[in-house]
Amino acid sequence: MPPPVRSLRQSKKYGFGSNFTPDYTDVESYFARIKRAVAKKEIYTAAQFHGPVRLMLDLDPTSYVGIRTGTLRFIRLLASYFIMSPALNKSEVSEALAVADKRNEIVALEDPTKKSQLSEAAIALIEHLKVYVDLIQSGPEYQELIEDMQYRVKIPMNTPSARLVRHIKDDSLTNYTFKRAKAYQKSALLALHPFRGFEDNASLTADELKAKIFRGSWGPDNR
Repeated sequence: MPPPVRSLRQSKKYGFGSNFTPDYTDVESYFARIKRAVAKKEIYTAAQFHGPVRLMLDLDPTSYVGIRTGTLRFIRLLASYFIMSPALNKSEVSEALAVADKRNEIVALEDPTKKSQLSEAAIALIEHLKVYVDLIQSGPEYQELIEDMQYRVKIPMNTPSARLVRHIKDDSLTNYTFKRAKAYQKSALLALHPFRGFEDNASLTADELKAKIFRGSWGPDNR
């Protein structure tokens, strides 16, 4: 049995990666490239393309709702940071993406229990994010998030993939996944107000969906 890797799904060798390369120079070029790829059968549908961000949002087995708040905050922080950073020249985009793809493959196929080859680059980015968080006064929750991410880079046993390695039994995570699934099912069955909004295939408005999901004063206030 080969040793575990950091992310099967994130890698092109084992996961959803493909030889299809999108065009990120601008939004119009991105959509046009996707449409051409579908027309030329490079991908069957637009939904078949799994970019790095989409893969980051894959289900997290350690979270009851499938994704942790910290993950969403980190992606939000990264998006904000890159939006506020100087844009690359269009002539530089392809080369930058090629380098990023190579780095992605390296990290995805690494031993999750060991420090990444690109840990220094990760720490450098985190240091920039620290300064950015202070500049925009994001709040203590983002400062704590940055510290957590830095801790993961320095001590890889705290990464999600390394935590899963601890649960491997007979070269499988089947027992672990069944245990987690049963715990989630038990929790869902105990819910006082289960969400039943899609049982009749109804098309709900944003306000109707909010009313069904959030009952009481603890609902989100978007004012």
